[in-house]
Amino acid sequence: MTRHPAKIFYGWWIVAASVVTALYVGGVVFYGFTAVLEPISKELGWSYTQISMAASLRGLEMSLMAPFIGFAFDRWGPRRIVFAGVLSAAVGLLLLSRVNSIGMFYAAFFLVALGMSGSSVEVLIAAVASWFRKRVGIASGIALCGYGFSGLLVVIMVKLIDAYGWRQALVILAIGMLVLILPLSFVFRHKPEQYNYLPDGEIREPATPGNKPILPPAAEVDIKVGQALRSKVFWFISVAYIAHSLLVNAVR
Repeated sequence: MTRHPAKIFYGWWIVAASVVTALYVGGVVFYGFTAVLEPISKELGWSYTQISMAASLRGLEMSLMAPFIGFAFDRWGPRRIVFAGVLSAAVGLLLLSRVNSIGMFYAAFFLVALGMSGSSVEVLIAAVASWFRKRVGIASGIALCGYGFSGLLVVIMVKLIDAYGWRQALVILAIGMLVLILPLSFVFRHKPEQYNYLPDGEIREPATPGNKPILPPAAEVDIKVGQALRSKVFWFISVAYIAHSLLVNAVR
């Protein structure tokens, strides 16, 4: 039999870390790109087509990286992935603040895109879903609020650019990512069973001979890759998500 701890369930701390991570990374990397597009074009004389190509390559890279990120998540958990992603994005922003050639610009954006893959919505939601079953809907919804509010950071980015210039603004944002967001990666943990918890806040009951805890099996179905690829539901969801992403990113 299981019991509920009196203190706050650790899964909610993962939700909170996901909100802040999504808000900052999504605001700076995803929505914030539009804020630096015009200043870069004016200073370096590049066309909007040349600069916007980086965003297209970022989307392509994130698409190609998605299966590998999923494999790494299953093997190592979210902590290492989020840590590496945030670090890569911060380094990419620092390099972006020093670009003088289009080649260096694309190289910097490669690191930014790599970092975005490691802290993407898929990674954060998967991390949250590992800790919840009954409340996975509300927990995931709260976590996604970070991306919903991240557009508000564009206003801050514009003010930073007006006050310090786009290069220094990117440095400030990169430092903020290292100071504020990188430490949050240590909040993430893979599965509650590894820490004597059950999903939704239940924990193991230490009432067996030798003080070995009993862990009731979690209600989870193990679906192989081949099974998923043969499922109509999987393809319906995938096509809908692809169409949504294409439309939203094209308009943005």
